[in-house]
Amino acid sequence: PPLLSPPPSAPTPSPSPSTSPAPSPALSPAHTHLRSPAPLTKPGARFLFMAEYTKALKGKAEARLSSGESFLGGLGAGLSSVLLTQPFDVVKTRLQAATVLQRYAGTADCFRQIVRDEGAATLYSGTAARCARVVPGSGIIFMSADATYNVLVRRRAAAEARAGRESCLKL
Repeated sequence: PPLLSPPPSAPTPSPSPSTSPAPSPALSPAHTHLRSPAPLTKPGARFLFMAEYTKALKGKAEARLSSGESFLGGLGAGLSSVLLTQPFDVVKTRLQAATVLQRYAGTADCFRQIVRDEGAATLYSGTAARCARVVPGSGIIFMSADATYNVLVRRRAAAEARAGRESCLKL
């Protein structure tokens, strides 16, 4: 049977030509338990870390960072993101891959079964591989974004200074 087929007790709606197409199986009412259970999104965890890192380093979250500082902060942001969200990714993957032999009543039941049957450390399986991908990428993204922002701020300031000098010359 397909991995995302509805449970046997769920009625299967018949398609009607007058209605819109049926939603994908992962989003149908029978599969609402497959939606991501993460209360803190991955980007949210990264930006939260970066704001706190900047505040600790410079005294305020809006301060400008050098490229090196942004890169290091991005590495920390990526690592914190992985550590905070990995258990939810493991559970989400298990729910999506659930078969007839392994049924979960929902997200909380999946967490319980994993911890009970395999141990809490299983919630962090795959963390090293995910860190190898996410951590350097996050460092590069934050460094690039901050460098781009800093260039744009300098260009704007230079343009405003030129405009101010030109308006003084006209007087």
